[in-house]
Amino acid sequence: MRVGKVDTEVMTDAVPSAFLMPQNQADLGATIEQLVLDIYTHGKIPSNEDNLFLNNLKHHPVAVQAALNLLQLPKDIAVHQFAASLLIQALQATPAESLQDEAVGQIISAIRTNFHSDTGSAAHTKIRRDLMAAIGYFLGASINWREKFVELARFVDADFFQTNTPSSIILDTFYVFRDFGVGRSTNSQGAFDLVAKYFTDLLFRQLLVFDARQAQCFQFVTAWIEDLQYNSTPPPEVGKLMIVVARYVDCPERHQMPWGDVQTEAIRALNALLSLTDVHLLQNSLSEVLRTLVNLPIKQRAESMSSVLEVLSYFNSISQLLLTFALEFSDIIVASCENPNTVEFAKNYIAQLGFLAHPFPQFEKYVVQNGTFVKNAVMAFSELASLMAQMSAVDKQETTQVFPHLRVFFGVMLRLVQRRTLEEASTWTHQDKEDYREFLTEVQTAVESLSLAVGKEIHSWIQHEFSVAFAVSDEAQRNTYLASICWVFRFSYCSRAEQDPVFYTVLQSLLLIISQGDTTCICEVFKAVEARIGVLKEVGDEHKKILHRFMDAALLHLKRNDKSLIIACAGAISVLLDADLGHYEHFYPEVSQAILPTLVAKTISDKTRRTLLQCLAKVIKMIPAELAVMEIGKISATFHFMIVAAKTPQELSTVLEVLGTFFRAVATDAPDRELVREASAQLGAGVLNGLHELGLLAIQNASSKKLNESSALLIKDILNGCGTSASTLLVVVVPVVVNMFCCDPSAGVFGLIGEILTSYLTEDAHLELFGQLFTYVFDMVIDLSSRPDWTEYSEVYRSFVLMAYPIVRRNAYSLLRTSVKWEQLLNFVLKLVLLLPAGRDSEAEVQSNVLFEELIRMKSMKPDDGLGTNPANPMHHLLKSGYGSKFVHAILSIFCDERADEHRVKLCSDCLFVMLTEMRPETNAWMQEGFSVVADADVSQQAAFRHLTSSLFQQRSKSAFKRCVSMYRTKFRAVIAAPR
Repeated sequence: MRVGKVDTEVMTDAVPSAFLMPQNQADLGATIEQLVLDIYTHGKIPSNEDNLFLNNLKHHPVAVQAALNLLQLPKDIAVHQFAASLLIQALQATPAESLQDEAVGQIISAIRTNFHSDTGSAAHTKIRRDLMAAIGYFLGASINWREKFVELARFVDADFFQTNTPSSIILDTFYVFRDFGVGRSTNSQGAFDLVAKYFTDLLFRQLLVFDARQAQCFQFVTAWIEDLQYNSTPPPEVGKLMIVVARYVDCPERHQMPWGDVQTEAIRALNALLSLTDVHLLQNSLSEVLRTLVNLPIKQRAESMSSVLEVLSYFNSISQLLLTFALEFSDIIVASCENPNTVEFAKNYIAQLGFLAHPFPQFEKYVVQNGTFVKNAVMAFSELASLMAQMSAVDKQETTQVFPHLRVFFGVMLRLVQRRTLEEASTWTHQDKEDYREFLTEVQTAVESLSLAVGKEIHSWIQHEFSVAFAVSDEAQRNTYLASICWVFRFSYCSRAEQDPVFYTVLQSLLLIISQGDTTCICEVFKAVEARIGVLKEVGDEHKKILHRFMDAALLHLKRNDKSLIIACAGAISVLLDADLGHYEHFYPEVSQAILPTLVAKTISDKTRRTLLQCLAKVIKMIPAELAVMEIGKISATFHFMIVAAKTPQELSTVLEVLGTFFRAVATDAPDRELVREASAQLGAGVLNGLHELGLLAIQNASSKKLNESSALLIKDILNGCGTSASTLLVVVVPVVVNMFCCDPSAGVFGLIGEILTSYLTEDAHLELFGQLFTYVFDMVIDLSSRPDWTEYSEVYRSFVLMAYPIVRRNAYSLLRTSVKWEQLLNFVLKLVLLLPAGRDSEAEVQSNVLFEELIRMKSMKPDDGLGTNPANPMHHLLKSGYGSKFVHAILSIFCDERADEHRVKLCSDCLFVMLTEMRPETNAWMQEGFSVVADADVSQQAAFRHLTSSLFQQRSKSAFKRCVSMYRTKFRAVIAAPR
């Protein structure tokens, strides 16, 4: 066991002056050499002075040369390991300009020695890597860096091809490539060129030699490119390197092993090169790379492989490369369409993607399982089609030449979509289904991009596929085929589709599919109708006739009580009603006859219920008012059944939310629809009475909180939906709301009460109801604030403030005419301002200052009739009668309390400023109150208090007032602290 080893890895101590005193360089070098040999070769135990000397040696100007001298000594692993480590540390601490060129030769000599006597030990590896990194430092600062690098490259090159067995030594050459010219170098551009040129020459010379050494070489390229922070224009050498690397992706000698490793690493290297910043500026080189990619014999190579896994790996890597090129350089592919000499590039590129998306029949199952190559191909095509769509908007002539190839890929996507309905899908795992769902999203995007690129041509392709599918004799295959075409048509958006005659033919084909009766196909038809009809700009008479037939079919199939059909039909009916078909008075009975029974079906989802209720509301708004009233009358029984059918509070809560959808959708302000609003009000009253009689409103238990909130939302929706007729509902609503508030004073119920008080109970006729509702709520809140544990109800206070603020602001006329106990209200608000602890977060804070400010500003909104009917603000009277003085005293006491939190100071500051502004005549009296905040102050302190308070009360802007409050607090404490 060797003793006395010195750790030179990390040292931060200052250099002792004793070891830096002037002395002969040769003598110092000999001293270092002897000390190292004594410790590492002869086993001397180093003293503390020895350790300190060696640990700080890296800072000495002689350290680099000393390390090089040690490396030239006879081979001793421990000595060389110390020397290599010292060399790296010394180089890191040495200015670049002080490095000597001749040192590179010494390092290369040491590397050669270590290379050829390598035992594979960790120590040898560490020595080599330190030396390779050291060369990087030298070359970066060397004047003759090019010659030295070529010398090193030739040495490594020769060693690289001397042996048939791959050596880990070669991997260490990457260290010099990584560090060379990066960081400290002023020649980084030239260094980059030289490294790229070296790899280019090396790869080009060995292009026909296939073994694992090329794979290592590509590992060098990939690691070098990925590690390089290259942010300027790539030099031409990078373009040449890309072209050479691309040739390694495939070659006739591919069957010679281990070509697979070489090919995999070449693809990785090319991906890295294509991802370099600004590499798109190398247009000529990229065009050559594209030429190589489109001519890859992918099919032939796959057919020659011996195992499925090998083929899958090959497909995945090739498809990733094509995807990278599409993501980065689609413009080059599209631009090739402009030139007759290069248009084949685009055609062959699309053909390559088409093969990878659907390679061999035996690979169909891998579309879901391990089918990365299929997804990559679809994503690449989508990116290409998206750019083509943009180009088509400028000049469609450029892309028409590749339409036949786009047409072929369109067929490929149809076959991919058919996988959804194959029997094998029933055996898929949950993850398989999730993966396939994600894959279909990519196909959908590709279809959308393709349809935008080819325009109305997509309709001809779709109709052709329909014609082929109808001719298929096998019913199962035919239905699968038809369903996939409908799915693709759903996403084949085309501007002004209604102007294309073929589009009309496609719609006829959809009707024919419905007539054949297959449920899956019918669902896909109605989903396609929902997606494509909704975006039509103009619907002519011919189209309206065929859309009426779709409406008849949708209403018919809605009654079949099939979950998937109900969803599809509901969406189609909604869109068809928006298509302005006209003549609604002739078919509206069929709409309600189909929808009402479906609403209570067990197979229907809440989302679909909402859609159907919206459809009912649309019909009601379209037909004459007298007929609409009759339709609303039919709905009452269905609503009652839905409510009774709910078994739990959670189910009932959902039902109430769904019912609210109808009232929101049926709302209208049209002057000629008053009868409809009255009918909606009657329906709403019936729903609320039914809920009340059944005891389903305001249930007082923990599980009903959501139900009470849903009830509040329903009442709000009913009132909004009834418009001007809502007043007839208020006699029913107010008692219900009071009962709900008694059981659950939640934020939702407070919000409902606030809306009723500010938006509905605004007329003189409603004054009594207004007073009842506000007084009841206020009394309950006051009761809570009087309890010993009153601070526990801050959420209720917050909701009350949020409710009361808009009432005071918008409906003060009614509030001033009620029997509100104003003194209690003022006391309550002041209690919140002065005493309620701050909330845990900003959203939970009770904004009591806002309510106080609005109460101070409160005025009747109606003009005075000359009889003095507009009452004065009672808050002003209370503040003049003593509350103002007490409030001022309390606020100034808080300002003077250094323990007061900033939130409380802000509340008080806002309130005091508004009170002083709105009641300016009382300011002088209140100011006198402020002079006596500290009762035991002496004469000088009292004078200081008067000056501070006067300055505070004289501020006229809010910002100046806040600054003065801050100054008041600081100076007050200074006055208190002053000696008397």
